[in-house]
Amino acid sequence: MERTIPLGEVFATRELEFTHSNGRKETVQVLVGRPVCVDQSQQEWWCPYLVKAESFEKQHRSIGGDSMQALILSTQIISTQLHALARQHNGTFTYLGESNLHFPE
Repeated sequence: MERTIPLGEVFATRELEFTHSNGRKETVQVLVGRPVCVDQSQQEWWCPYLVKAESFEKQHRSIGGDSMQALILSTQIISTQLHALARQHNGTFTYLGESNLHFPE
């Protein structure tokens, strides 16, 4: 069973542009919530994130052994998630006019 957590306190953001195959553009916000400890006995931390546009939205989280690992994994997962969303919605993301979105691969 998949558990979710709210985005909570957002402490990092990035604004991207998404260009659909028909040329329509829209702003996309990438929001990262502060990592939270969900199980102290297991040292399990979750770091939620949200990719939000007018035409689509994806919220998820990464799991780490501490807050730093959860945060790092989220930034890596965001990169993969953006590639999947681009394929799914038949378009491309750009950051400051460039195709390099500056998330870790």
